[in-house]
Amino acid sequence: MRTLIGLTLVCLVVVIGLGFYFGWFKVSTQGNPDRSQIEITVDKEKFRQDVNKLKEGARDLKEGHR
Repeated sequence: MRTLIGLTLVCLVVVIGLGFYFGWFKVSTQGNPDRSQIEITVDKEKFRQDVNKLKEGARDLKEGHR
């Protein structure tokens, strides 16, 4: 059970890290001395484009080995 939780956390950290690296997630802050506002933006279109590129690359790789 402990291993499953650890593996899940590692996968979550990897996905979040890749998301920031590829620009799928963005964090912005605003505020004044009394109050802060944090906004997390998810770029769904960028994510879809990257997934489609990955699928095309995998398809090309598969067809190249036939």
